[in-house]
Amino acid sequence: MAGPRQTKFEQLSRRHGIKLAPVMNCSVEDCSLAVGEIVGFDSIMSASRMNSAVVIFLDTIEKVNSVVQSGVVIQDTFTPVMPLVQPAKKITLSNVPPFIKDELLVNEFSRHGKIVSQMKKIPLGCKSPLLKHVVCFRRQLHMMLKSDTDELNVSFKFRVDGFDYVVFASSDTMRCYGCGLEGHVRRACPEREKEILDSEPGPSSETVRHSTRVIATDDDDDDDGGNVVGGNTETERKEANTVLIEVAGGNSEKREEETNTVFTDSAGENSESGEKETAVTAESIMEEEMVTDIVCDETLFKIPNTKRKRVRKSAEVAKISRLTKMESEFWVVLGEDLLAVLNESLSVGSLPLSCRRAVITLIPKKGDLQEIKNWRPVSLLCSDLKVLSKTLANRLRKVMGQVIHFDQTYCMPGRSIIDNVSLIRDILSVSSLLGVNLGFISIDQQKAFDRVEHQYLWDTLEAFGFSSDFIGMIKVLYQDTESLLKINGGLSAPFKVSRGIRQGCALSGMLYSLAIEPMLNRLRTMINGLILHNDVQHQISAYADDVMVMVNGQEDINKLVSVINDFGIISAAKVNWEKSEALAVGKWEGGLPKLPSGMIWKKEGFKYLGVYLGDLNTQQKNWEGVFEKIEGKLKKWKWLHSQLSFRGRVLIVNNLVASTLWHKLSCVDPPVGLLSRLQTILVNFFWDSLHWVPQSVLFLPKEEGGQGLVHLPSRHATFRLQFIQKFLTGPVDLVWRKVAKIILHTVDGLGLDAALFLMDVKQLRLAGLSQFYCGLFKVWGLFNVCRMEETNSLYWLLQEPLIKGARMDIAGGNVPGLVRRLCATKSVTLRHIIDVAGPELSDINAVASLLGQKSARHTSVIVEMWKTKLTKEELSMIKNFKIGRTTFDVRDPFPKLGITPDLKELSGRLLDLNGLQNLELNEVGGKVMYKCLVKVLNKVTLNGRIDTVWRDKFGLKEEIKPLWRVLYKPPLVKRSGDLQWRILHGAVAVNAFISVINPNVDDKCVFCGFRETIFHCFLECKRLHALFNLLVLLCGKCGEKFTSEIFILGAGYNQRQKIKWQLINFLFGQAKLAVYKTRRNRIENRCGQEITSLFKALVKSRIVVEFKYYKAMNDIETFKLQWCYNSIFCKVMEEDLIFDLIWI
Repeated sequence: MAGPRQTKFEQLSRRHGIKLAPVMNCSVEDCSLAVGEIVGFDSIMSASRMNSAVVIFLDTIEKVNSVVQSGVVIQDTFTPVMPLVQPAKKITLSNVPPFIKDELLVNEFSRHGKIVSQMKKIPLGCKSPLLKHVVCFRRQLHMMLKSDTDELNVSFKFRVDGFDYVVFASSDTMRCYGCGLEGHVRRACPEREKEILDSEPGPSSETVRHSTRVIATDDDDDDDGGNVVGGNTETERKEANTVLIEVAGGNSEKREEETNTVFTDSAGENSESGEKETAVTAESIMEEEMVTDIVCDETLFKIPNTKRKRVRKSAEVAKISRLTKMESEFWVVLGEDLLAVLNESLSVGSLPLSCRRAVITLIPKKGDLQEIKNWRPVSLLCSDLKVLSKTLANRLRKVMGQVIHFDQTYCMPGRSIIDNVSLIRDILSVSSLLGVNLGFISIDQQKAFDRVEHQYLWDTLEAFGFSSDFIGMIKVLYQDTESLLKINGGLSAPFKVSRGIRQGCALSGMLYSLAIEPMLNRLRTMINGLILHNDVQHQISAYADDVMVMVNGQEDINKLVSVINDFGIISAAKVNWEKSEALAVGKWEGGLPKLPSGMIWKKEGFKYLGVYLGDLNTQQKNWEGVFEKIEGKLKKWKWLHSQLSFRGRVLIVNNLVASTLWHKLSCVDPPVGLLSRLQTILVNFFWDSLHWVPQSVLFLPKEEGGQGLVHLPSRHATFRLQFIQKFLTGPVDLVWRKVAKIILHTVDGLGLDAALFLMDVKQLRLAGLSQFYCGLFKVWGLFNVCRMEETNSLYWLLQEPLIKGARMDIAGGNVPGLVRRLCATKSVTLRHIIDVAGPELSDINAVASLLGQKSARHTSVIVEMWKTKLTKEELSMIKNFKIGRTTFDVRDPFPKLGITPDLKELSGRLLDLNGLQNLELNEVGGKVMYKCLVKVLNKVTLNGRIDTVWRDKFGLKEEIKPLWRVLYKPPLVKRSGDLQWRILHGAVAVNAFISVINPNVDDKCVFCGFRETIFHCFLECKRLHALFNLLVLLCGKCGEKFTSEIFILGAGYNQRQKIKWQLINFLFGQAKLAVYKTRRNRIENRCGQEITSLFKALVKSRIVVEFKYYKAMNDIETFKLQWCYNSIFCKVMEEDLIFDLIWI
């Protein structure tokens, strides 16, 4: 698509960026100078600090690669450089003795990739200030491994003074590669000790797969002067290496047997045998005097299929703390016992009673709730069982895409319920467009999850090729299970459950998808369904038990009934034909087919997966009563509205109210004006009465001065942009893509699909296109689009459009009438020209004949203009294609595009894109898309608006901004944060403002008689002098200087100074609250008008509450850490709270 000419900054992408982690107190300028010495100072385009790192953008990618390879020296310290496009992985080392030098470890790790950070020692985490300096036996560093998908799991053996020390290193959790437990490696595993001792020694090709290195030093000398490991001769070194490899690898036959399991936790390929030879060098001897040798054992953790004794502690189990919401310190205490319970349970084939029992609660479905069939049971399971089921589910998820057909989307990675609705919606459009007779039958399964027979499920898993060990683990989950029914708050007596899949278990969704797949696969082979001219065939769309079957005649319906009956016999499944629905599309001149069990064909539309699809009247049902429902939900909070903070109101609007619209908005378009009406009531709910700040500011992210209030049109547009993203860059087997292409072929009569998005869509005629697809092009037109790289795909080169603002468009004043001729002859892509012009694009007469041109000279000029648009590599690709040397691949990925919000020359602080330029379409996430669309759809009201009313007052520099996030940081309460946010926006009802709308109110300050503006009220009134003097004193005790700018704008801080600055910001927040409350008390003639007294009372009351809480929790140390910094507020003596004299 053609857009405004890009500046040198707009041409930059993420690949032009580098990232440095310099030493402390190193400025951005120091980093830029160091990089400039290598690549040239003129090559540096942009630089800034991001968190603790420095990010620099260079003018070419080649210079990025150069400086990444070389690194830089800053303040006499070598600093690694890493590219932005390849994030580094954190490597954790455990069991590292403190006398092992970092240099030796770094030397070993450099074999596995590029090290991009210094080695960091991890504090022990003592709560006592006296032990803050103590570090534990763990260290960390960051590396860029040789492949993005690589994982690092290695162990090193250090022999020091006759003792062996084993150091573990992993990009995941530390674990034994044999049994899965922490604290030892496989060769030291207690459970394998006997096997290792009994195994016959001897090298094998399998054991050599371990990456082993030995470093010898002078301290290893024997009494006779020889080395213990790595002798002086080549033979001795080989023998030493062989012995070490055998110890590390164990029995080769057993290892080979273990690798045959179906489900393995693959973290990358092991190094091939012979990659690393044993080496003894003078340099390695000098590096470390204490260490005698190092053995690196690099293996893959696998689940053996020989015995089903236990659940190994895989990478998934290591993430249990996140699954069960437990803190990591609890896992340290409970993890070993939990793993022991699971191991024993799998060994004996039965779980504890608490894990076998589930509490069933009922959720209402559609229909008469007096009938039990209209209630959905959900099993509430024990957390211990969820841990095990989640572990198995994580493993099963990796292979589901290889087993389940792409038209089933339930619990399938990369697939969504939106795919099902999009497919049926587009098929309905295509059927009407092409006049196809087609029937849709939505099958309602009766108690689908509860009717699955367990033996059928085990047989199905075995038929799909799952190992007996894996199936055995799942069987344990369903062995001797019991349930208790929860009714009216009470529990029934337990009863046995002999069939069904527990809804609530992490495995349940995938198990049901596997259970129903045989029926779906049979239907795919038996019925014809929808068959279109471009070999597009669709018979099924399935989301768990919600199955939509497409039929084209009576024969398909008969086969459908037969397959369902057969499936019911083998699986106990049963279809509820009364709740099933059928829709007929087309004329059906021969009469409609007969449906089973008295079903009746519908002609208008039906409801599928929560969305009404069909004609326009049916689609309008999606929005009937929506306004009233939203308004009713908001009114339920009216009694609590005045007590809610701004953040609380936003939380209600975004998560509890607006979120109910997302499913339908992602699939179908609302009526014109509905979103605007809904947006109005959402904004009215946010404000009490007056709208102090333009609503476009409320929609901005919190870090940019907004409140993050949802903007419905932007969210709606985000769904459309995500649809485009998935269409262009989604998986190859995307279920609705082929049908969508048929619809796009009708756009402007061009016969193009994905190539339309390479053109200026504003020039396309969208007449006759559905509202949904018109919305796609309107959203795409909100962005400027550029190519991120040169075309390297022959297929997409041939698909390059020649008209309407595309890259190859040469139409203009120099070539009048060209577009009309190209469209008339349907020659709108480069391939159409190549087919007649030949490999060298030299057949001018043929091109002239195609275009209806009489002048060969004029045609020659046109062809030359096209050739100038092509690079030498592209011309070579075309030539090789035409002479038969190469061919194209239709599966080539879509060209990489960068998108930038089109602000139409508008600007302002609130329209600063802040890194939102040239976003790679295939990588950008939904949150970033929404952020862009909020700005582009509100660009008019945000144009020229300043971020805070205090900018001109303080004369702030361009780079200084309010620290919006700090205003709400604990220990501040949300209402104090609201006040600070309103002060920055000038949204406080001071007398200078009130007097404008109410002439009866004087604009003078109630304390000093001067005109009361927002600046006077919170900064200039003489009554504030005492308060500011107190704040100066308090900041001085913290070692910081009090300024007006910090008081109003907030103060930023890093993690090291977190406690101090949180307390300072707390003081500022309470001080502003004291200013506000004393003013209100003066107006209402109430007590509490002396500002310093009220300020002290606010601070002390909060501290007293905190102290009582922590004392009741027996956690006084945490209270001291948070509130007793430098004794600014108080101190604790013998568990009594004593305030500093300044607060008395």
